[in-house]
Amino acid sequence: MKPEPSEAEHEQDTVYQSLLHRQRPGGRSAKVHAAVLQATGELLLEQGYAQLRIGDVAQRAGVHETSIYRRWKTKAMLVADTVLALFDQHVPNPDTGAFRDDVLSFLPSLVRYLQSPEGAALSRACVDVSNLAEAAEARQAVWGIWVAQFAVLVERAIERGELPAATNAQIFLEMLIGPFFLRLLVTGEPFGEDMATQVIDLLLHN
Repeated sequence: MKPEPSEAEHEQDTVYQSLLHRQRPGGRSAKVHAAVLQATGELLLEQGYAQLRIGDVAQRAGVHETSIYRRWKTKAMLVADTVLALFDQHVPNPDTGAFRDDVLSFLPSLVRYLQSPEGAALSRACVDVSNLAEAAEARQAVWGIWVAQFAVLVERAIERGELPAATNAQIFLEMLIGPFFLRLLVTGEPFGEDMATQVIDLLLHN
């Protein structure tokens, strides 16, 4: 018999499901939504997760706190949605008809984003707050969405016969982007212009 999920696991799943099925509002709600995400992104980069306050977000966005809580029940949900929105703006999810071309379409965009002041600071902020349970909840929810999105590319590649049927999308994605995060957050080495090509070819040819 499968054990009942813990309260923390249930909350994390709630964040993930909320983000997975998130809808883009229209009209005035769209403007409020955009203003809140922009304010959250700015404050997250300036202060980090631990110091981020919903009241400060509301003040900068020019909205009432209740408007934020109606859409985002927790700070973790707000931050996770903000990170995903920033990622979606800078990194495409392509469908070129070939897995290697798909990867070479989005990976350079990811690298450029990680090298930007915004992307680098956001990545470091996620690492700096990794010991906070609520921040970990947001981070895991974001990672779950990224894996789900990448899994679509992997499933297409499997259907085309480009990848083995047993290919694990999460492990493949970890191996694909791991070298870039290692250089960004640990070694400080620069990204070579052909690094994306080298990484994907190593993975596909071994």
